[in-house]
Amino acid sequence: MLIGGCDFKELAEGEIASTIYESIKVDKTDLNFKDLERTKSVIITANCKWTITNCPKWIHPIPTSGNSGERVVEIRVDEPVDTVRSATIHIEGDLLTRELFIKQDGRFIFDVRPLSLDFSSDGGADSLHIDCNTSWEIKNQTSWCHLPTTRGTGNKTLTITCKENTTNADRYDIISVSVQDSIIKIPVLQSGGRFYITIIDDHINIDKDGGSKTIYVQSNIDWLFKRHPANGVSVATVKPINNNEVSFTVENNPYPVERYDTIVFYGEKYPHVTDTVYIRQSPQPAYLKINGSESTITQSFTNVGGSKTFSIESNSEWKAEVKEGSTWCRISSPTDKAGPGNGNLTLSIDTNPIGSQARTAIIQVTTTSGSPKVERTITVTQEKGTDPILRIQDNEDVLEFNAMGETRTLTIESNIDWKIAGAPDWCEVSPTESTGTKTVTLTAKKNTASSTRSSTLTISASSAYPNVPLITITLNQGTLDIPGGNDNPDPYYSRKH
Repeated sequence: MLIGGCDFKELAEGEIASTIYESIKVDKTDLNFKDLERTKSVIITANCKWTITNCPKWIHPIPTSGNSGERVVEIRVDEPVDTVRSATIHIEGDLLTRELFIKQDGRFIFDVRPLSLDFSSDGGADSLHIDCNTSWEIKNQTSWCHLPTTRGTGNKTLTITCKENTTNADRYDIISVSVQDSIIKIPVLQSGGRFYITIIDDHINIDKDGGSKTIYVQSNIDWLFKRHPANGVSVATVKPINNNEVSFTVENNPYPVERYDTIVFYGEKYPHVTDTVYIRQSPQPAYLKINGSESTITQSFTNVGGSKTFSIESNSEWKAEVKEGSTWCRISSPTDKAGPGNGNLTLSIDTNPIGSQARTAIIQVTTTSGSPKVERTITVTQEKGTDPILRIQDNEDVLEFNAMGETRTLTIESNIDWKIAGAPDWCEVSPTESTGTKTVTLTAKKNTASSTRSSTLTISASSAYPNVPLITITLNQGTLDIPGGNDNPDPYYSRKH
């Protein structure tokens, strides 16, 4: 901000009047010193001489005067007093005066007492003293420790209350009192309740055949107990005897795995106060029987195949697997090829193909839980497949056809695939290949040649049966050659026809 003034003087006749302006500019109108601040600066820009006046003893400008131009002036202040103080200093020219307001905060006072708070498990109240000459805020982290307010100004005594701690564990909180950038943290400790339940022997081993045991309980509170059986199965039957003794009974363990149970003792009014008894029972040895036998089972099948169900007796879970012969011997039940304890196992056997040799499959049944591991074997045998058949009915291995042509049939008896090769162009054969027993039709054309003709057919099995021998069929056809030759008046016997 520029402030100017002018000086007028009386002129002689004929003189020209001139106007002279005086200006003083300060870049700030006020300075605010906080507790730890001692020096600030302003920039004074003027076109005249100036002097700083009206300074109280606690404000020290450097320099206190200047000429025209721009000048940086430091404003120094003394140590703060307990309260806020302020003053307005003047920057004076010949005609103009600028004001600069200076404020200094009071000395910063901030303290909290005591440095920590301790409460018994019963809870209660205690005092927290805040000494401060400005505003403050207070907070904590838990719900069991209560603050009467969250903020205030000046000195204050707060009553901090604490709820009863119904657990055995100590618990902690932090009360934070903050002023500007300063924080004082007060730790809060509350002791846990000193209640106890103690089991004299809390890990108990029971034989696989079962038995009874007495538990001795020491406690300074009333207690109850509840069960936490492993896998949802309770092993022990529990019965209180008196205030300090509890008995339990464990039945025979029929399984090949250890089994467990737990008994949890807890305070009737203080359920967080607990102790636990852990019960372990030894397992029975695992066993596995197939059809009541612990020996290898042998089962025979005809070449037609079929199915067979075996009974499984076990106190363990088990699984079955076809070790050999899995392409023709399958476990059809159970579908997951496993079972729990007693159950059934069904095998399905395919037909043994024609011409195949006798075969053997091995099925292994194994316990999957408990000890020792038990394995049983089922041996499946299947007789050889039906022998392949390929033959001509009535053993017709030679077929005679008359010269005029005719149709003959023959029957191929078979249980396999076969085919016919070598048919001549003068004899049509149908069919030339097939499966099983079939009637084959052979049609010979008229023989117009002057000589008989012959050909050989072969009937062979498919390549799947290389050991089946070939069958040979001879085809013969006579001629029309009779006395009289081409001049025979009977056209039936004439070669011309």
